[in-house]
Amino acid sequence: MTTYQDDQPVGYTVKLAPASSEAFPLAAGQTLSVILDDGPQVLDMLVFGTERHGERFSASHTRMRHGTRLTTGHQLISNSPHERALLTITLDTLHERDYDSDRSLHGHDILYPPCSRPYRSRRYGLDSNGCFENLTAAIVAYGFSERDVHDPFNLFMRTGIDAHGALGFAPSAAVTGDRITFLAEEPCLVAVSTCPSASSGDPRSVSVHTGLQTPPKGSTS
Repeated sequence: MTTYQDDQPVGYTVKLAPASSEAFPLAAGQTLSVILDDGPQVLDMLVFGTERHGERFSASHTRMRHGTRLTTGHQLISNSPHERALLTITLDTLHERDYDSDRSLHGHDILYPPCSRPYRSRRYGLDSNGCFENLTAAIVAYGFSERDVHDPFNLFMRTGIDAHGALGFAPSAAVTGDRITFLAEEPCLVAVSTCPSASSGDPRSVSVHTGLQTPPKGSTS
């Protein structure tokens, strides 16, 4: 990981290497932007509310409120009994290019779990970490464990459901310079993993800019 203070008013930009992860504590009102530096790259993202025990992003509550095609103005909703907005999407440069009429493919995914070592072994014959293991490594410095890894919001992952109800994914429609920005509605911890699996194509590095005034702790990259 390379961390440097950039020309934005306050904050740090973290350069995530391929197949790596990092976690970012955010105060309410701070922003987090994920920027593609070198073409399409899928990132799995976890979100935990840090003021209420057990609060975390809920893909199912978010789908129920906004559907499966999340973009600017939509919010990431937490699990029961909390059911409140943790993050709001304030910018999404991909949304104009993320729709395919044949498979209803969407540019950000809210259907798939994180890839994992068992999944990568079954699908690709590889004995290597997936996003599940990498996200676990990112959150342990903040008192979480593998049991806390929930279904993620998969950024720039192009997925859909076909006419027979089967899930599928296709190459990402994202390009260099695409970004998605979130506003923290509540104090939270956000963890992201640059996915090493086929949904990303060739793994690439990604920049994450946050309103943090000091670098994140517990770097895993």
